Amino acid sequence: MSLPYVIAQGNHATPFGVNIEGLKRRGFSREGLVAIRNAYKLLYRSGKTLDEAKLEIAELAEKHPEVKAFTEFFERSTRGPIR
Repeated sequence: MSLPYVIAQGNHATPFGVNIEGLKRRGFSREGLVAIRNAYKLLYRSGKTLDEAKLEIAELAEKHPEVKAFTEFFERSTRGPIR
C-alpha cells in the first residue's frame, strides 16, 4: 500500500514528491494542494520522528480534509510509509 499523493522512484523506493499535476487535474483546490504539500514536508523533510509527524499531520487533517488520506493510510498500514 502506498502513501496517497506521493511519487516514489527507484529500486528500494524513495519518496520523491507530491503528484501535484495529477491532483490539479482532479480538481484539488490551491489550498488543498498546499495542505498536502505541507503534510508531505512534515513526514519527509522536517526531521521529525514518525510519531511527531503523524500528530502534526492529524492536526492538519482537521483543518484540511484532503490531508485525511494521510491519516487513513497511517491507520490501515501495517508497514508504515517508506522513509
